[in-house]
Amino acid sequence: MALVGPMASFLIAFLFLMLSFILRGISEPLWASASYLAMINAVLAIFNLFPGFPMDGGRVLRSIIWKVTGNLKKATKIASRVGQGFAFFLIFIGILQILRANLLQGIWLIFIGWFLHSAAVRGYDQVMVQSLLKGVRAEDLMTKNFETVTVDLSVQSLVDDYILKKRERVFLVSDKGSLKGIVCLEDVKSTPSEKWAETKVGEIMTPKEKLEAVSPDADGSQVLNSITTKDIHQIPVMEGEKIAGIICRSDILRFIQFRSELGV
Repeated sequence: MALVGPMASFLIAFLFLMLSFILRGISEPLWASASYLAMINAVLAIFNLFPGFPMDGGRVLRSIIWKVTGNLKKATKIASRVGQGFAFFLIFIGILQILRANLLQGIWLIFIGWFLHSAAVRGYDQVMVQSLLKGVRAEDLMTKNFETVTVDLSVQSLVDDYILKKRERVFLVSDKGSLKGIVCLEDVKSTPSEKWAETKVGEIMTPKEKLEAVSPDADGSQVLNSITTKDIHQIPVMEGEKIAGIICRSDILRFIQFRSELGV
């Protein structure tokens, strides 16, 4: 599947090349445009075939190494290193172009090199995280002994009796074990301090209907993806209508760090 992209680019390049042959002698501007598009697509296809992750050629290289070694992390690491090497090569060529007074071309090559290097590093990190979270479920990551507050608690009491004493940033808001929402430090900060005494938690919390929640058996990678894509700092774990626990972004990061350091 990784070769589909380059093959499609080659096909488009071929079609534009054939079109340029037809247009030659008929329309100079159209012939030039077709020739240019044929060249661009051919260059793009060749570029993507370079065996450096995350380019298509790099994905093929990773698949081959993975098949030989049976180790996805090792295969991704090697393909990523090749991709980073290619990125540094482009940056080096870009610097040479700038020194030769080809400023625009040099800057463009440096930008492409920087982008590829970032993508290669990010691709490897993603595989590492997925590997470290393999077989991990939400119940393995969640905090079960969580603090809850009621909807009618004043924000002043929340600050004095919970945030400052418990030193926690987020609290579940419940009513007889039923989740009503989540209130966090950011909600408090957005409320003027002179109104804390008269404002109830239920007025500033994020209601249950707007929350992203997961079940206890949800995959760890799915939980992390929900937190990052929704740009949230915590996510409740629901078992039916009951609160089973809460997972904070920091909980997942600590779990990944410990597992990485222990090599398990």
